Amino acid sequence: VSKESFFRNRDSVLNTNFYSHLDAENVCPLAWRLPKFEEWKDYIVYIEKKQKTTKKKIKSTETSFRYFSKETDFFNKDNPLDIKKNGRVEKGELIIMFPGSDYWVEGAENKLTHVHFLNKGLANIHSHSKDIFEDNIVLRMFKVKCVCKTDKTIGDKK
Repeated sequence: VSKESFFRNRDSVLNTNFYSHLDAENVCPLAWRLPKFEEWKDYIVYIEKKQKTTKKKIKSTETSFRYFSKETDFFNKDNPLDIKKNGRVEKGELIIMFPGSDYWVEGAENKLTHVHFLNKGLANIHSHSKDIFEDNIVLRMFKVKCVCKTDKTIGDKK
C-alpha cells in the first residue's frame, strides 16, 4: 500500500482505514477480495427485503444502481456487513460529519467504481473520475470491505 493512497484514522469512534483506488484491490488478505458490483446490489436488495421495505425508488443501469427508501436503514445494528457511518477522506482530510459510508467495488471496468451508503435509506453504486483524483493527486479515499472468495478451486489439491 502506497503512503499517498492510505489514511488511517485511529479515532475511538471511527477507528478505520481509508484507501485510494490505487490500492483498494490489494488490501484484502489471501483468499479474500472486494465485493463486486452485483454483490453490493444484491446486499442492498437483501437489506430492503429483511427490513420489509414497501416504498422504494430504484434506478438501475449496467454500470450504476441507485436505491432510496426512507424505510430502509443500512446502518441498522443487524446489518450483516456491519456498515457504519464512518465519514470519508477528501483531499487528505477526514470528514467525520459525512452522513454515511463509502466502499470500493472490485473488478468493475472502471476501477473507480464505489458504493455510497448515505443517511438512512440511500445507496448508490457508480463510477466517476471527477473528485477522485486530479493530476495524479488522490482527492478521495474510501473504505474496503473484504469478502471471502467463493471460487471452489481455492484450496483444492486437484
